[in-house]
Amino acid sequence: VEPFSGERRVGHNVELTFFAQNQAESLDPGNTIIEELEAEATSQNETEIRSLLGAFLFSGDEVYKTIRVLSGGEKSRVALAKTLLSPRNFMILDEPTNHLDIKSRNVLVDALKQYRGTFLVVSHDRHFLDQVANKIWYLDKRNITTYPGTYSEFHYHQKLGEEETPEIPEDKRRGEIRANGKREPEDGGRNLKPVAKKREEAQKRNLLHKELKERGIENMENWRELSSKQLKAGLDALEETIHNSEKRIQELEQFLADARNFKDVKGAEDAAQEFGELNDRIRLLYETWEKVSYHISASGGD
Repeated sequence: VEPFSGERRVGHNVELTFFAQNQAESLDPGNTIIEELEAEATSQNETEIRSLLGAFLFSGDEVYKTIRVLSGGEKSRVALAKTLLSPRNFMILDEPTNHLDIKSRNVLVDALKQYRGTFLVVSHDRHFLDQVANKIWYLDKRNITTYPGTYSEFHYHQKLGEEETPEIPEDKRRGEIRANGKREPEDGGRNLKPVAKKREEAQKRNLLHKELKERGIENMENWRELSSKQLKAGLDALEETIHNSEKRIQELEQFLADARNFKDVKGAEDAAQEFGELNDRIRLLYETWEKVSYHISASGGD
């Protein structure tokens, strides 16, 4: 634990609730999902609790599943729903998107946008932060600098501060040359490209398209060279890969949770190995998803 000092003062009428990275471990494995939330509810009735659970992708008879049979992602969704059920007006969320699939992340974003209190988020998920934060606290050498606005705006100001002079796009530089009465560009301002250069760029686009289709964006080191359309197509395919991987993880969890399957020692060992490898792969897939999503957002894409 790093040393720290100082004083924390809780404001008047501030009621604090906290979501930790390991919050799912605090759930009672013997409870059903709805029982777990009913234990936390104050004034909410069953209809309101079911509505909240529906927002977190638990509907119908799924609310009667016991906590012990849920996957890690499902437990995290229950823990988040339980936190949001609290009537308190200040939430601290520590890495709330850990173990969440894409749909669950979107549900959390929508829930936080509707939350009427104040929340403080600690997260490495830049795309998530860009959707929910309107003020960034940047910690550096024990100092805090406050940046009003989104994470993208904070990142923009940080980047400007690191560069002595911002990079000026080629077309802007040409405009400045003409405005200053200096030399005109060789193509007279029409920006015509030689046939050879056009052919080279077309070949490059075709190669990138082929690589994206064959390997997937998660296996490309040069994915930033893709066009906006290609990036979005690659992101859609990546989300499908993540979805299928998470579905397989759930199948393996159910297999490994059944003691009868351990009679086949080799089959159980193979399943455990695949489970571990898939967990590592999903983590890397999510890292790529976050990077590509942030790149699209920062470059003006939706």
